[in-house]
Amino acid sequence: FSDNAFGDRDITLIATSVEAADDGLVVTGSGTAEFQVGNQGWIGLVPTNSPMTITESGDDYALVFTVTNRHPTDDQLLRADIDRNSDIFFNIFDARVHQDDRDFVLPSQESRSITVFLTVSEENLNNLAENEMSFDITLEVDGDVDKASSNATIVMVKPVPVDDGPDVEEFAWLTGNILFVLIGLGVIVAVLVVSFRIYSAATAPLEEISTLDTYEMTVDGSGWDGPEKEIPDAPMLPADDEVANSMYGGAQEIFEQPPEMPPPPSDPEPEPEPEPEPEPEPEPEPEPEPEPEPEPEPEPEPEPEGPELPPGVPPIPDAGLPEGWSVEQWIHYGQRWLDQQNSE
Repeated sequence: FSDNAFGDRDITLIATSVEAADDGLVVTGSGTAEFQVGNQGWIGLVPTNSPMTITESGDDYALVFTVTNRHPTDDQLLRADIDRNSDIFFNIFDARVHQDDRDFVLPSQESRSITVFLTVSEENLNNLAENEMSFDITLEVDGDVDKASSNATIVMVKPVPVDDGPDVEEFAWLTGNILFVLIGLGVIVAVLVVSFRIYSAATAPLEEISTLDTYEMTVDGSGWDGPEKEIPDAPMLPADDEVANSMYGGAQEIFEQPPEMPPPPSDPEPEPEPEPEPEPEPEPEPEPEPEPEPEPEPEPEPEPEGPELPPGVPPIPDAGLPEGWSVEQWIHYGQRWLDQQNSE
C-alpha cells in the first residue's frame, strides 16, 4: 500500500493449478482478504510534557507519551519505538523507550504512559549550530488493528551563548549596493554638468565686431606706436633670402675655406745597425771563369712631366710631393712647407 492509503482495503486472490493445466484441465479458486490501511483511529497517542527544554547534560531526561486503546471491544498488543530518521540524533547521544513500555497489551478503552529517555552530553550542547535549537522526536506505536505516531518538541540551549555579530555576507551585499548607487549618482551628475556647459556654450550669442575704431594695440615693439599709426613693413620671409636659399644654404664661407694643412711627416726612427756576422773560413779560390761580354746599357726613359701648377705656386721638389700630400694641398701649402724646411 502507498503512504497515502487509508481505510479498509479488500483484495481478491485467484489461484490456478499448474499441474491440471498440463493435463488439459482448468482448476481455479479465489478468495477475498480485508486489510485496514492507515490510521483507523483505534489508538490515541499524545505527548504530555512537550516541549521539553534541555540546558545541561544528563541521561535522565524523560519524555512521556499517553497511549489509549479506543477499540470498543478488543484488547490490542502494542509495540512502541523511536523513529531514528529525526535530525535530533545528530545532536544528542541517545534516545530510547523504557524497557517495560516497548511491548504490552492494552485493554479496550484504557490508557497508559510510554516513557522515552534522552541522553545529552556536554559536547552535544556546546556543538550546537545556534545558541538555541528545536528538534522533533517521533514515537511510533503499532497495534493489531491500527498504527499511530506522535511528535514531541525538544529545545536545546547552548551553555555559553555566542554573541551574534553582523552577517558578513549581508553587510558586504549592502555595502556593495550603496557604493553602486553612489557611483551611479556621481556619473549622472557629471553627465548633467557637462551637458549643461555644452548647451550653455552652444546657445550663447556670438560676438560681432563691426569696427576697429576703439581697438588699441598694446603689444610692445609692434611698430604701431607712431603718430600716424602706420603699419610697418613685413619682415623678409625666408623665401626672399638669397643667401639662405643658395646652393650653400648660408654656409658659403665654410665651403670656401681651404683644406687644413696636414702635419709634417715625422722622421722615421733609425733602425738599429745589425751586428757584424762572423767571417766565414776562407775557401779555396775557384778557377777564374771567362768574363762575359758586356751587354749594352738601356737608354733612360724620359721622366714624365709634373702636373701643371697655377702661377705663384712653387714647383714640386725633385723628390716628389711630401709623403701623404696631394697636388691640391701643395697648391695651398707648398710655399709654407718649403719655408718650414728651410728654417729647419
